[in-house]
Amino acid sequence: MREGWRLLRLGDLLSSRREMVSVASLDSVPYAGVHWYGLGVYPRSEAQGSSVKARELARIHTGQVVYNRMWSTRGAFGVAGPDADGCVVTNDFPVFDVLPAVLPAYFSLLFSTPEFQSAAASLAMGTTERRRLLERDFTQLIIELPPLAEQRRIVDLLAATDGLASAAAAEREAARSTLVALRENLIAASAAPARPLADLLTDIDGGYSPVTEGRRPLPGERAVLKLSAVRPARFDGSESKAVTRDVILPERALVKEGDVLITRSNTPDTVGAVCRVRSVPADTYLSDLMLRLHPGLDVAGAYLAEALNTLAARRQITASAKGTSGSMRKISRSTIRQLEIPIPESRQAQEQIVQILQDAGDLVDAANSTAVCVGRLRQVLVQELLAGARSIPASYDRLLEGVA
Repeated sequence: MREGWRLLRLGDLLSSRREMVSVASLDSVPYAGVHWYGLGVYPRSEAQGSSVKARELARIHTGQVVYNRMWSTRGAFGVAGPDADGCVVTNDFPVFDVLPAVLPAYFSLLFSTPEFQSAAASLAMGTTERRRLLERDFTQLIIELPPLAEQRRIVDLLAATDGLASAAAAEREAARSTLVALRENLIAASAAPARPLADLLTDIDGGYSPVTEGRRPLPGERAVLKLSAVRPARFDGSESKAVTRDVILPERALVKEGDVLITRSNTPDTVGAVCRVRSVPADTYLSDLMLRLHPGLDVAGAYLAEALNTLAARRQITASAKGTSGSMRKISRSTIRQLEIPIPESRQAQEQIVQILQDAGDLVDAANSTAVCVGRLRQVLVQELLAGARSIPASYDRLLEGVA
């Protein structure tokens, strides 16, 4: 353990306190019931009649630690934020004041770690579906606590990382919205005449689903695509499974750059997802859960993929998908041929539209990559800083004091 850190029981850092509330004074007080199991966020649903009256209720305030002992194994530990101030909770939620040796925001970070979740779950008693973590056991949990100054640095750095994550998520959403708007304006709202795919395609062929190893392929191994490889207007060739060596795969099922793929079986929202393959690992094959569209010479494959991702095309696809299962739908070759898309007669005009949309799509990919990297950074920081594996130098305190 690093110098200055201490091993302490939660009970040494918390003081149990329940500010009881009269049922008669409730009216429409925000209420968190036993259904709550999030981290640090409490619902503000209205308290209603008998479902509340029969319970022993307590009011919670900003900065208090609250946990749901009925759902401890689902991560129901949190620190009440400003939005939770004044909410009432049932007696299934022990409430604690935080003592001066620890920052409430530090607890919020600690509670989110897998290590804390696992330690708490190991003390929960009862059946798998209805386990309880008693207050006396919760307060016996042992944690490693850094000095208060280091807690402040950790909390501040991770708050800055969270701000970066929010900004990255906003950039990603803005890029996605821009791409959708451009696709609708350039294709769906164009004056180009609508034509059925039967007039635009020379063929539709399918793949093959052999026995796989159930894992990602190693370099040089053959692989078959998973459904997740085909996403609306985006292809991910890494989403595949290694194929056993003794399986003979038909050459026609080999995936090539430029292929236009469509999922023929998937959930209602994703059946008929279409993309164009821009790059693909060698020896990667089409599965029988997807189809390959072969456009004629006067149709750009990339334009075909973009046009099939417009809202109007998606409505046609989802309306025509068949199936009795609530989770899976199928679309047939004949249905695909009946789909109609607007298409400029000039292939050059099609390619100009595609170039704009590909540039916008590249921005989406870049924004998504940034958001993923920030998320991974935060995960590493939480793991290493709260375990004492990495420290923040004391010079960081100048930032906390507002010194440049």
